[in-house]
Amino acid sequence: MWRRAVSLVTPALRLPTQGAGLAPVTALRQALTRQPMGVRTAVTQPKLELTSEQTVAEAVTRDLKRGNPFFAVVQVAGKQYKVSADDVITTHRLDAELGALIRLEKVLLSGGPSFSLIGQPLLRTDVVTVLAEVTEHVQGAKIVAFKKKRRQGYARKKGHRQPLTRLRIRGVQIDAQSLEAQGAQKFA
Repeated sequence: MWRRAVSLVTPALRLPTQGAGLAPVTALRQALTRQPMGVRTAVTQPKLELTSEQTVAEAVTRDLKRGNPFFAVVQVAGKQYKVSADDVITTHRLDAELGALIRLEKVLLSGGPSFSLIGQPLLRTDVVTVLAEVTEHVQGAKIVAFKKKRRQGYARKKGHRQPLTRLRIRGVQIDAQSLEAQGAQKFA
């Protein structure tokens, strides 16, 4: 749908016209939501509790002593999940026994209340450990595929239920000594 471009408040916000002064509706929306030139919004940064001399390993040790929970972003069967202790996730069927304790190897990011560890692309397995227990193997909701050709007497109905596995996260553990040995960066 095309509408006639209207001159807005300032020349800097004028719409790019096409042909005889027509501009698409999307360009009109963009121009109306754009901020005027010279106007800036203030962005406040969260206050860090760490001083410039404290390392990530010291922040991990401090959070461990306080009993703060850690979180991790893990990749399981091609999907990413943000998990912490006692979370339950449902993923594609894994080849594991019921009650088995498995270690989730692909950890993309981990952290606590006062720090974050970001993998490039993954965190090392000696630094972060995420343990999960296989609680059950289930099937997902039924998906029905129905094919029909008009006036041909052809109709096919097929159902599918995706096999799934439920995992309970037993814990996210971060080893501060491995971070120190790795030479973690200091906060600036």
